[in-house]
Amino acid sequence: ELFALALEIAVDTHGEESLPALRARFNATTVLGELGQHEQAYEQLLVLADSVAKNFSEERLTLAQVTNSLGVIATQLDKFTLAEKHFRDAIALYKEVHGETHPDVFLATFNLGQALSRQERAKEALTLMDAVVAGYTEVAGPEHPMTANALSTRAEVFLKLGRADKAAVDLRAAEAIHKAQDGSPVRRADLELLWGQQRWLAGEKAEAKSRVENALKLYKECGAKGLSGIAAGEEWLESHAP
Repeated sequence: ELFALALEIAVDTHGEESLPALRARFNATTVLGELGQHEQAYEQLLVLADSVAKNFSEERLTLAQVTNSLGVIATQLDKFTLAEKHFRDAIALYKEVHGETHPDVFLATFNLGQALSRQERAKEALTLMDAVVAGYTEVAGPEHPMTANALSTRAEVFLKLGRADKAAVDLRAAEAIHKAQDGSPVRRADLELLWGQQRWLAGEKAEAKSRVENALKLYKECGAKGLSGIAAGEEWLESHAP
């Protein structure tokens, strides 16, 4: 409701096709994605991206943000080839605006790595995640939550490559950061699920099942934010430890 009100004010004050109205519309559309209305959000973001490119071509940062959001929504829709294109475009735009070593560049690269991993292109994803971990460690610091997120995502890639040992190193580091920062319950559940997968790969199947079941309990405490994690955990249990 607040974003809808902000959009109404921007339109009334600056006009329907103004840059402030466009930015307010972008914020409102982002909320649609968070509410699970992915198809609608994606279509609206396409319109916004076209409007920025045609009417505000100098607003490269805004275009980068919209393009990155397109990739995020495409990933949520399991349209990974589209997501890859959007993320590569966003990376190029962010580099044009900020240079090579900016958190926005690392975020879009992180997103691209996830999209590639979901396409079973783990080796390519690992190269990107190595760069993201190094970038966040240098720019944000080794104890930053984004560094922890990058470490846990790289651990997931290591698991796909069959490297339980490497995954464990990253998971321990990510877990330590989240505990020190009092990380979100969803992140705690995410790590527990990854630990379950790591223990399975390491041959500790009873512990693996126990940790995934614990992850499910944690996800259920997170309300709507834990729904995707619950689905992932239940799918894992069904396929690995029915």
